Amino acid sequence: MKNRRQAHNHPEMTPQEMARCRPASEIDPLGLPIPTHVVSNEEYFPPFLQTPGQQQVEARVLDALESVPQRLNISRRHFLATSAGLAASFVAINEVFRKSAYGETLFRVAKDSGFDHQAFVADGPPPDLFVFDDQCHIVRGGLSGGGYGADTLHVIAQGDSARFPNSPFLSNPWNPENHPDEHGDPWGNWDPKLIGKNNMDDTLFWLPNFIESCYLQSQTSVALISNVPGQVGYWMTRANHMRPPNTARNVYETRPQEILTAEQNFASREFINAIAGSTRALSQGMMYMGPGNLWYLQEQIDLFGVDSWKGYQHPNAKRDEDPDTTFEYWTFDDEELAFPTFAFIRDAYRKYGSTKPGLNCVNVHKGLGDFASPTDIPGAAAAFPELNFIIFHCCFRPACFNYDALQDVRSGRTRDGVPDIKDTTEFAQLCSPYPNVYAEIGNIFASSVVTFPTVCAHLMGILFKYFGADRILWGTDSTFYGSPQWQIEAFWRLQIPEAFRERYGYPEITEEMKRKVLGLNAARLYDVTPDVTKYTKVPDDYRQRLVSDTKLMRTMEYDDRLPNELPTKESPKSPSADRGDRLQKLRTDYRDATDTGFGVPHTNKRDGWIRVK
Repeated sequence: MKNRRQAHNHPEMTPQEMARCRPASEIDPLGLPIPTHVVSNEEYFPPFLQTPGQQQVEARVLDALESVPQRLNISRRHFLATSAGLAASFVAINEVFRKSAYGETLFRVAKDSGFDHQAFVADGPPPDLFVFDDQCHIVRGGLSGGGYGADTLHVIAQGDSARFPNSPFLSNPWNPENHPDEHGDPWGNWDPKLIGKNNMDDTLFWLPNFIESCYLQSQTSVALISNVPGQVGYWMTRANHMRPPNTARNVYETRPQEILTAEQNFASREFINAIAGSTRALSQGMMYMGPGNLWYLQEQIDLFGVDSWKGYQHPNAKRDEDPDTTFEYWTFDDEELAFPTFAFIRDAYRKYGSTKPGLNCVNVHKGLGDFASPTDIPGAAAAFPELNFIIFHCCFRPACFNYDALQDVRSGRTRDGVPDIKDTTEFAQLCSPYPNVYAEIGNIFASSVVTFPTVCAHLMGILFKYFGADRILWGTDSTFYGSPQWQIEAFWRLQIPEAFRERYGYPEITEEMKRKVLGLNAARLYDVTPDVTKYTKVPDDYRQRLVSDTKLMRTMEYDDRLPNELPTKESPKSPSADRGDRLQKLRTDYRDATDTGFGVPHTNKRDGWIRVK
C-alpha cells in the first residue's frame, strides 16, 4: 500500500498523484449537466482518465454551446443550469449511443430543443399526465445509531460528487469491483439535480421532504407509500438493537429494522391527504407471512384501513403461534406459509373490497440481488386468481448497478429470441400467461435509463412484449433517488429503436401505452379516477403544520413502544374520485417562484480534482 501523506490539504493523494490532477472547476468550468469525468475530493486518486464515451458526450454538449449566445441571448453557464442544458445532454446521449442502438435514438428530444424551451417541453410529459407512483418511501424519524442504508441508495443516484470531504463514500457502494457503465463511468450520475448534495443522513427521506419531492417537484398525482417489513437487513446493517435474520419470533422483535412502521405509514397518508384536501397518498400494509402472523394483518385492516400489501421473501413468516419459534423464509408456492396468507387477503378483499378496492394487490419485492427467481410465482397466481400479484423490480438480478445485465445483453445469449437478462426475461416469459401477475419497474428503470440506456431499452422491450401495456406499473423508489420527475421525464421520452423492435419483436411504445404504465393501470387496480384538472390551493406552510401536530410528530419518532399503541384516525372508506385537490396549485406557486424561460435553474458546479494524466 502506498504511503499516504496526511497533510491538511491533501489527506490521501500523494504529491505525485496531485501533480497528475487539475481542479474540477478548471477542467469543467461551466458545469456540464451530465458529469464527464471522475471527480476526486483528494481522498483517492481517480482510477482512470476520461473515457472515449465521456469525451464524446462532452464534445457534443460543448458543440451545442457555440450557438447559445447568438440564439438565446443567455450565458453558457445559465444555459447549462436549465432544461435547455438537459435537452442538449439528451441529444448528446442519443448521438453517442447510436451505434449500440443500431443508428437510432433512445430518447425523443428534438436536436433544437436545447435552444428552444418550447420544443423541449413539446416532447416532454404533457400537463394532463396522471402519474400513480406504485413505490414511494418515507424514512421515520428518531433513528437510533445512524441510518438504515437509505443514504447508499441516494449516493448511487448522485454519482461521484458524493465523494465530498468527510463523506463516508469514497467509491460507488453498489459497484465494489469498479466496473464501468455504458459511458465508461463506474459511478455515474442519474439525476443532475442531485450533484453536489452533501446531506448523508435519513432526514432527506423524512415526511416533509417527501411531500416536497413527490408533490411539488414532480408530476406525481398519487403516491403509494411502500413499507419495508423487518428482517430485511441486507442493507440496513447500521440500525441498533436488531435481532439477526432468522431469530425474530414476532413482529415486535422486527421493529428496529422497519424504516417505517405500520402506524407511521398510515399517519403519513392521513396527513398528506388532510393538507391536500383529497386522496393523494395510499398506504401498503406490512405483509408478514404465515398462519402465526394473520392476526397482525387483521389488526392493520381494523386500525388503519389498509390500501394494499407489501412483502419481502426474507425471513418474516411465522409457522404457528408458538412464542418461541422463529421467523422463516417463504416462497410464493409454499402451501404452509404463503397460501394461508394469500387466502386471508383474498377473504379480506371479499369482505372489504367495496371500500378498499386495492386490498387484493399483493406487492412483493423480488430481485435486486436476491430472491430473484420467478419460478415460484405461477403456482400462487393459478391458485389465487382474485389476487393481483405485483412483482416489484421484475425479478431483476443486479442491485442498482447494472453491469451484469449489460454483459447478459452483450453475450448474445437469448431466451425465446430475446436477450436473456437474468432473471427478468424468464419472469416475463414464465408469468405472461397469468393475467393477475403484474410487472413493477421501480429501481430497474431508474438504475438503467441514464447509465445503462441500451439495457433499459431491452428491459422495457421485453416487459412490453410479454406483459403488454396493461400489466406494467410505474414505480420510482423515490425519494431515495431524489424527486421522481427526472424518471417521469426520461420514461416519457424513451423510445425503443426500430432495429431492436424488428430483431426482437418488441412493440413500439406509444404515448397511450406510456399513460397506462405511468398511472392508468394503477388507477384501475385501486379504483381511482385519474383526473388532474381540478386543483385548489393547499397551505404552503405544511412543514410548520406538521411540526405543530404533536400527535403526528410523536408517531413519526421511533421508540420502543409496541406497534399500534396510538389511536389512529381511520382513512376515508374509499378514495375520492375527485383528485382535483389543492396540491397542484401549490406546485404551480412553488415553480412560479423560481421558474425562468428555460425551467428551474440549478447549479452543476463540481469541487474536487480531475485526473488529466
